Amino acid sequence: DSFIREAQTADEILGVLSHELAHTVLRHQVQLISSEQTKSVLVSLLGGTVSAVAGGANALTGLSFNRRFEKEADAQGLQYLAQARVTAQGLKRFFQRNQSDTESEIEEWVSTHPSYKLRVSEVDSHIAKEAKTRKIDFPLKELQAYLALFAGVQKQSGGEH
Repeated sequence: DSFIREAQTADEILGVLSHELAHTVLRHQVQLISSEQTKSVLVSLLGGTVSAVAGGANALTGLSFNRRFEKEADAQGLQYLAQARVTAQGLKRFFQRNQSDTESEIEEWVSTHPSYKLRVSEVDSHIAKEAKTRKIDFPLKELQAYLALFAGVQKQSGGEH
């Protein structure tokens, strides 16, 4: 919700929403829950000291699982933007704004997301391929107002999850 207020252009909002939509369409949450349930059963069967080791291994495999989901959602989200003729420049700006100048290799290694530097590079590759496609400009304020209205309707109807 705060990213909508902080967005500088409508294509930033559309870029992030396309990424989140991709997570839903690709059923990442369902896959993650299923994977966690399976790991939980295995860890409980192992018991004791082995359980602690398995827990550490579980955390590390979970990180790569999440990074893979993020990469997939980035790629699918970029396809959605291209299909809608929306520039990916907004998603690139969002990643750049969230990129830390001091992002260490350790932070990158333990993160559930690929580094923003890598993500910006992937978006740049996409932009270069899509350069010939005419893009549609969306007015920022109108999109923010629409999304705020939509969020209000969801809250009133009890549709907030």
